[in-house]
Amino acid sequence: MANNSKVEYTGIKDISKLTTKGNINSLLVLALLGVNYAKLAAPVDEGNLRASIGYKMGTGKGENLEDVGVLKINEAAVGTNVVYAPYMEFGTRFVAPRPYLRPSMALLRGDAPSVVAKKMDDEFKKGVLGTNKERVVF
Repeated sequence: MANNSKVEYTGIKDISKLTTKGNINSLLVLALLGVNYAKLAAPVDEGNLRASIGYKMGTGKGENLEDVGVLKINEAAVGTNVVYAPYMEFGTRFVAPRPYLRPSMALLRGDAPSVVAKKMDDEFKKGVLGTNKERVVF
């Protein structure tokens, strides 16, 4: 009787690095999804607002999301720097609101648990391996 089973051993020495990497990957995917949802929902006249929507990632320690050091990222922001963007989102007394960020973040909120679970699962399946190391399969 042939035995076609195999066992893959992955040594996970530092679980915190694994979860941190999974969190960063999750945040990046959620930020990209948020940008895409906002661009789809943005009102378009000449396309300036849509083209300006982007994301930034950082540590959340008051550095205005500029610090993108490895294994230190813990928040992401989706938005735009176009001057008239708040007026489009919230309206004025003369112009009705045409929200695009709030609805896109509501959509993202529904996707977030599955995105985070998948990224964490991916990281746990891969495990933490150092450079030039291989998995032991026997």
